[in-house]
Amino acid sequence: MEWNGPAFDPKSKTIYVPTVDWCAHYTTTTEKAVFQPGGLYMGTSYTPTSDSASGWLTAVDAQSGAVKWKYHTPQPDVAGVTPTAGGIVLNGDLAGNLYAFDAATGKVLLDYKLPGAVAGGVITYAVGGKQYVAATAGNISRTTFKTAGSPTLVILSLGVQGSARDTTLSAVPVATDSAKVPPPTKPGDRKQ
Repeated sequence: MEWNGPAFDPKSKTIYVPTVDWCAHYTTTTEKAVFQPGGLYMGTSYTPTSDSASGWLTAVDAQSGAVKWKYHTPQPDVAGVTPTAGGIVLNGDLAGNLYAFDAATGKVLLDYKLPGAVAGGVITYAVGGKQYVAATAGNISRTTFKTAGSPTLVILSLGVQGSARDTTLSAVPVATDSAKVPPPTKPGDRKQ
């Protein structure tokens, strides 16, 4: 694993590691590699061997290093990993799949298609006794594999029957020295 951080569950003493499985040929040359802003920089020349990058979420015993379970994702796994006190692990992949796994067995409890690649954090929180899961969709990085979808925050409510709804919020104004920022819009002011 490289840049996507693992997550540690202190209760089960398990480390959950998201990874990318992507093969390429790296070649040293006498020419110095040149960094180009906005591009993928490897420090040398490289050529991907195929377009079939995928990913893995691996549960590792933190004390012994033994692999407890692995799940192969169809696209690279660069999203955040969130283990919960309730024995669920949340994660996503660049194909736009949001996953919930049984933390002990790796069984997929949820595979929910989001409107874009998942490359950011996946969190869970409670408000007023209701549990929510939030994830970003629509990866906008110029240097990762998939940049599909518009940047979107998706929030799911657990244990509540309902229908999906899109809400567009007003743009947030940028403050300058000569301008005051207007108060935030009220929920009733939002476009439905």
